Amino acid sequence: MGGAVDGLAKQKGFGIKEKEQKKDTTTNLQAFDTSEREYIKSAITGAIFKTTVDTTNPLAYGYEEPYFTLKLGDRAYNYLDGGNAVYLSEGQNIPVSGFAGSEAKKKIAETLIFGTERMGRGHVIYMIDNPLFRGFWENGKLFFANALFMVN
Repeated sequence: MGGAVDGLAKQKGFGIKEKEQKKDTTTNLQAFDTSEREYIKSAITGAIFKTTVDTTNPLAYGYEEPYFTLKLGDRAYNYLDGGNAVYLSEGQNIPVSGFAGSEAKKKIAETLIFGTERMGRGHVIYMIDNPLFRGFWENGKLFFANALFMVN
């Protein structure tokens, strides 16, 4: 979950790829009093987003649309070629609750939240956001159970 996906995205053979952002190559010197404001544009400090759910994916059995995910950062990955169980589709990068900076919202637009990929005789389960965050994110517990028992 979460940071473990970072390692897989850098390995050959896995379909998960980090979403590339256009890099600003210009050097902008900033005054101290505006530097914090510029930094916060790229931050998500804890925000809830409404997602799209593919209820036909075994990872999403028992769910109906929508699923609300808790994002704690701007980590973003492209959709998989197949097996996208939960994702932010166009226009879903505006938080329902919490704060997300303007650049972070651009980065997470149209990205994967949970997905599955067939590999060998099994599946790799990608969970970008933690469905069990501190044990209080009740709606995500079924995703975790489905990852263990339903995806085969």
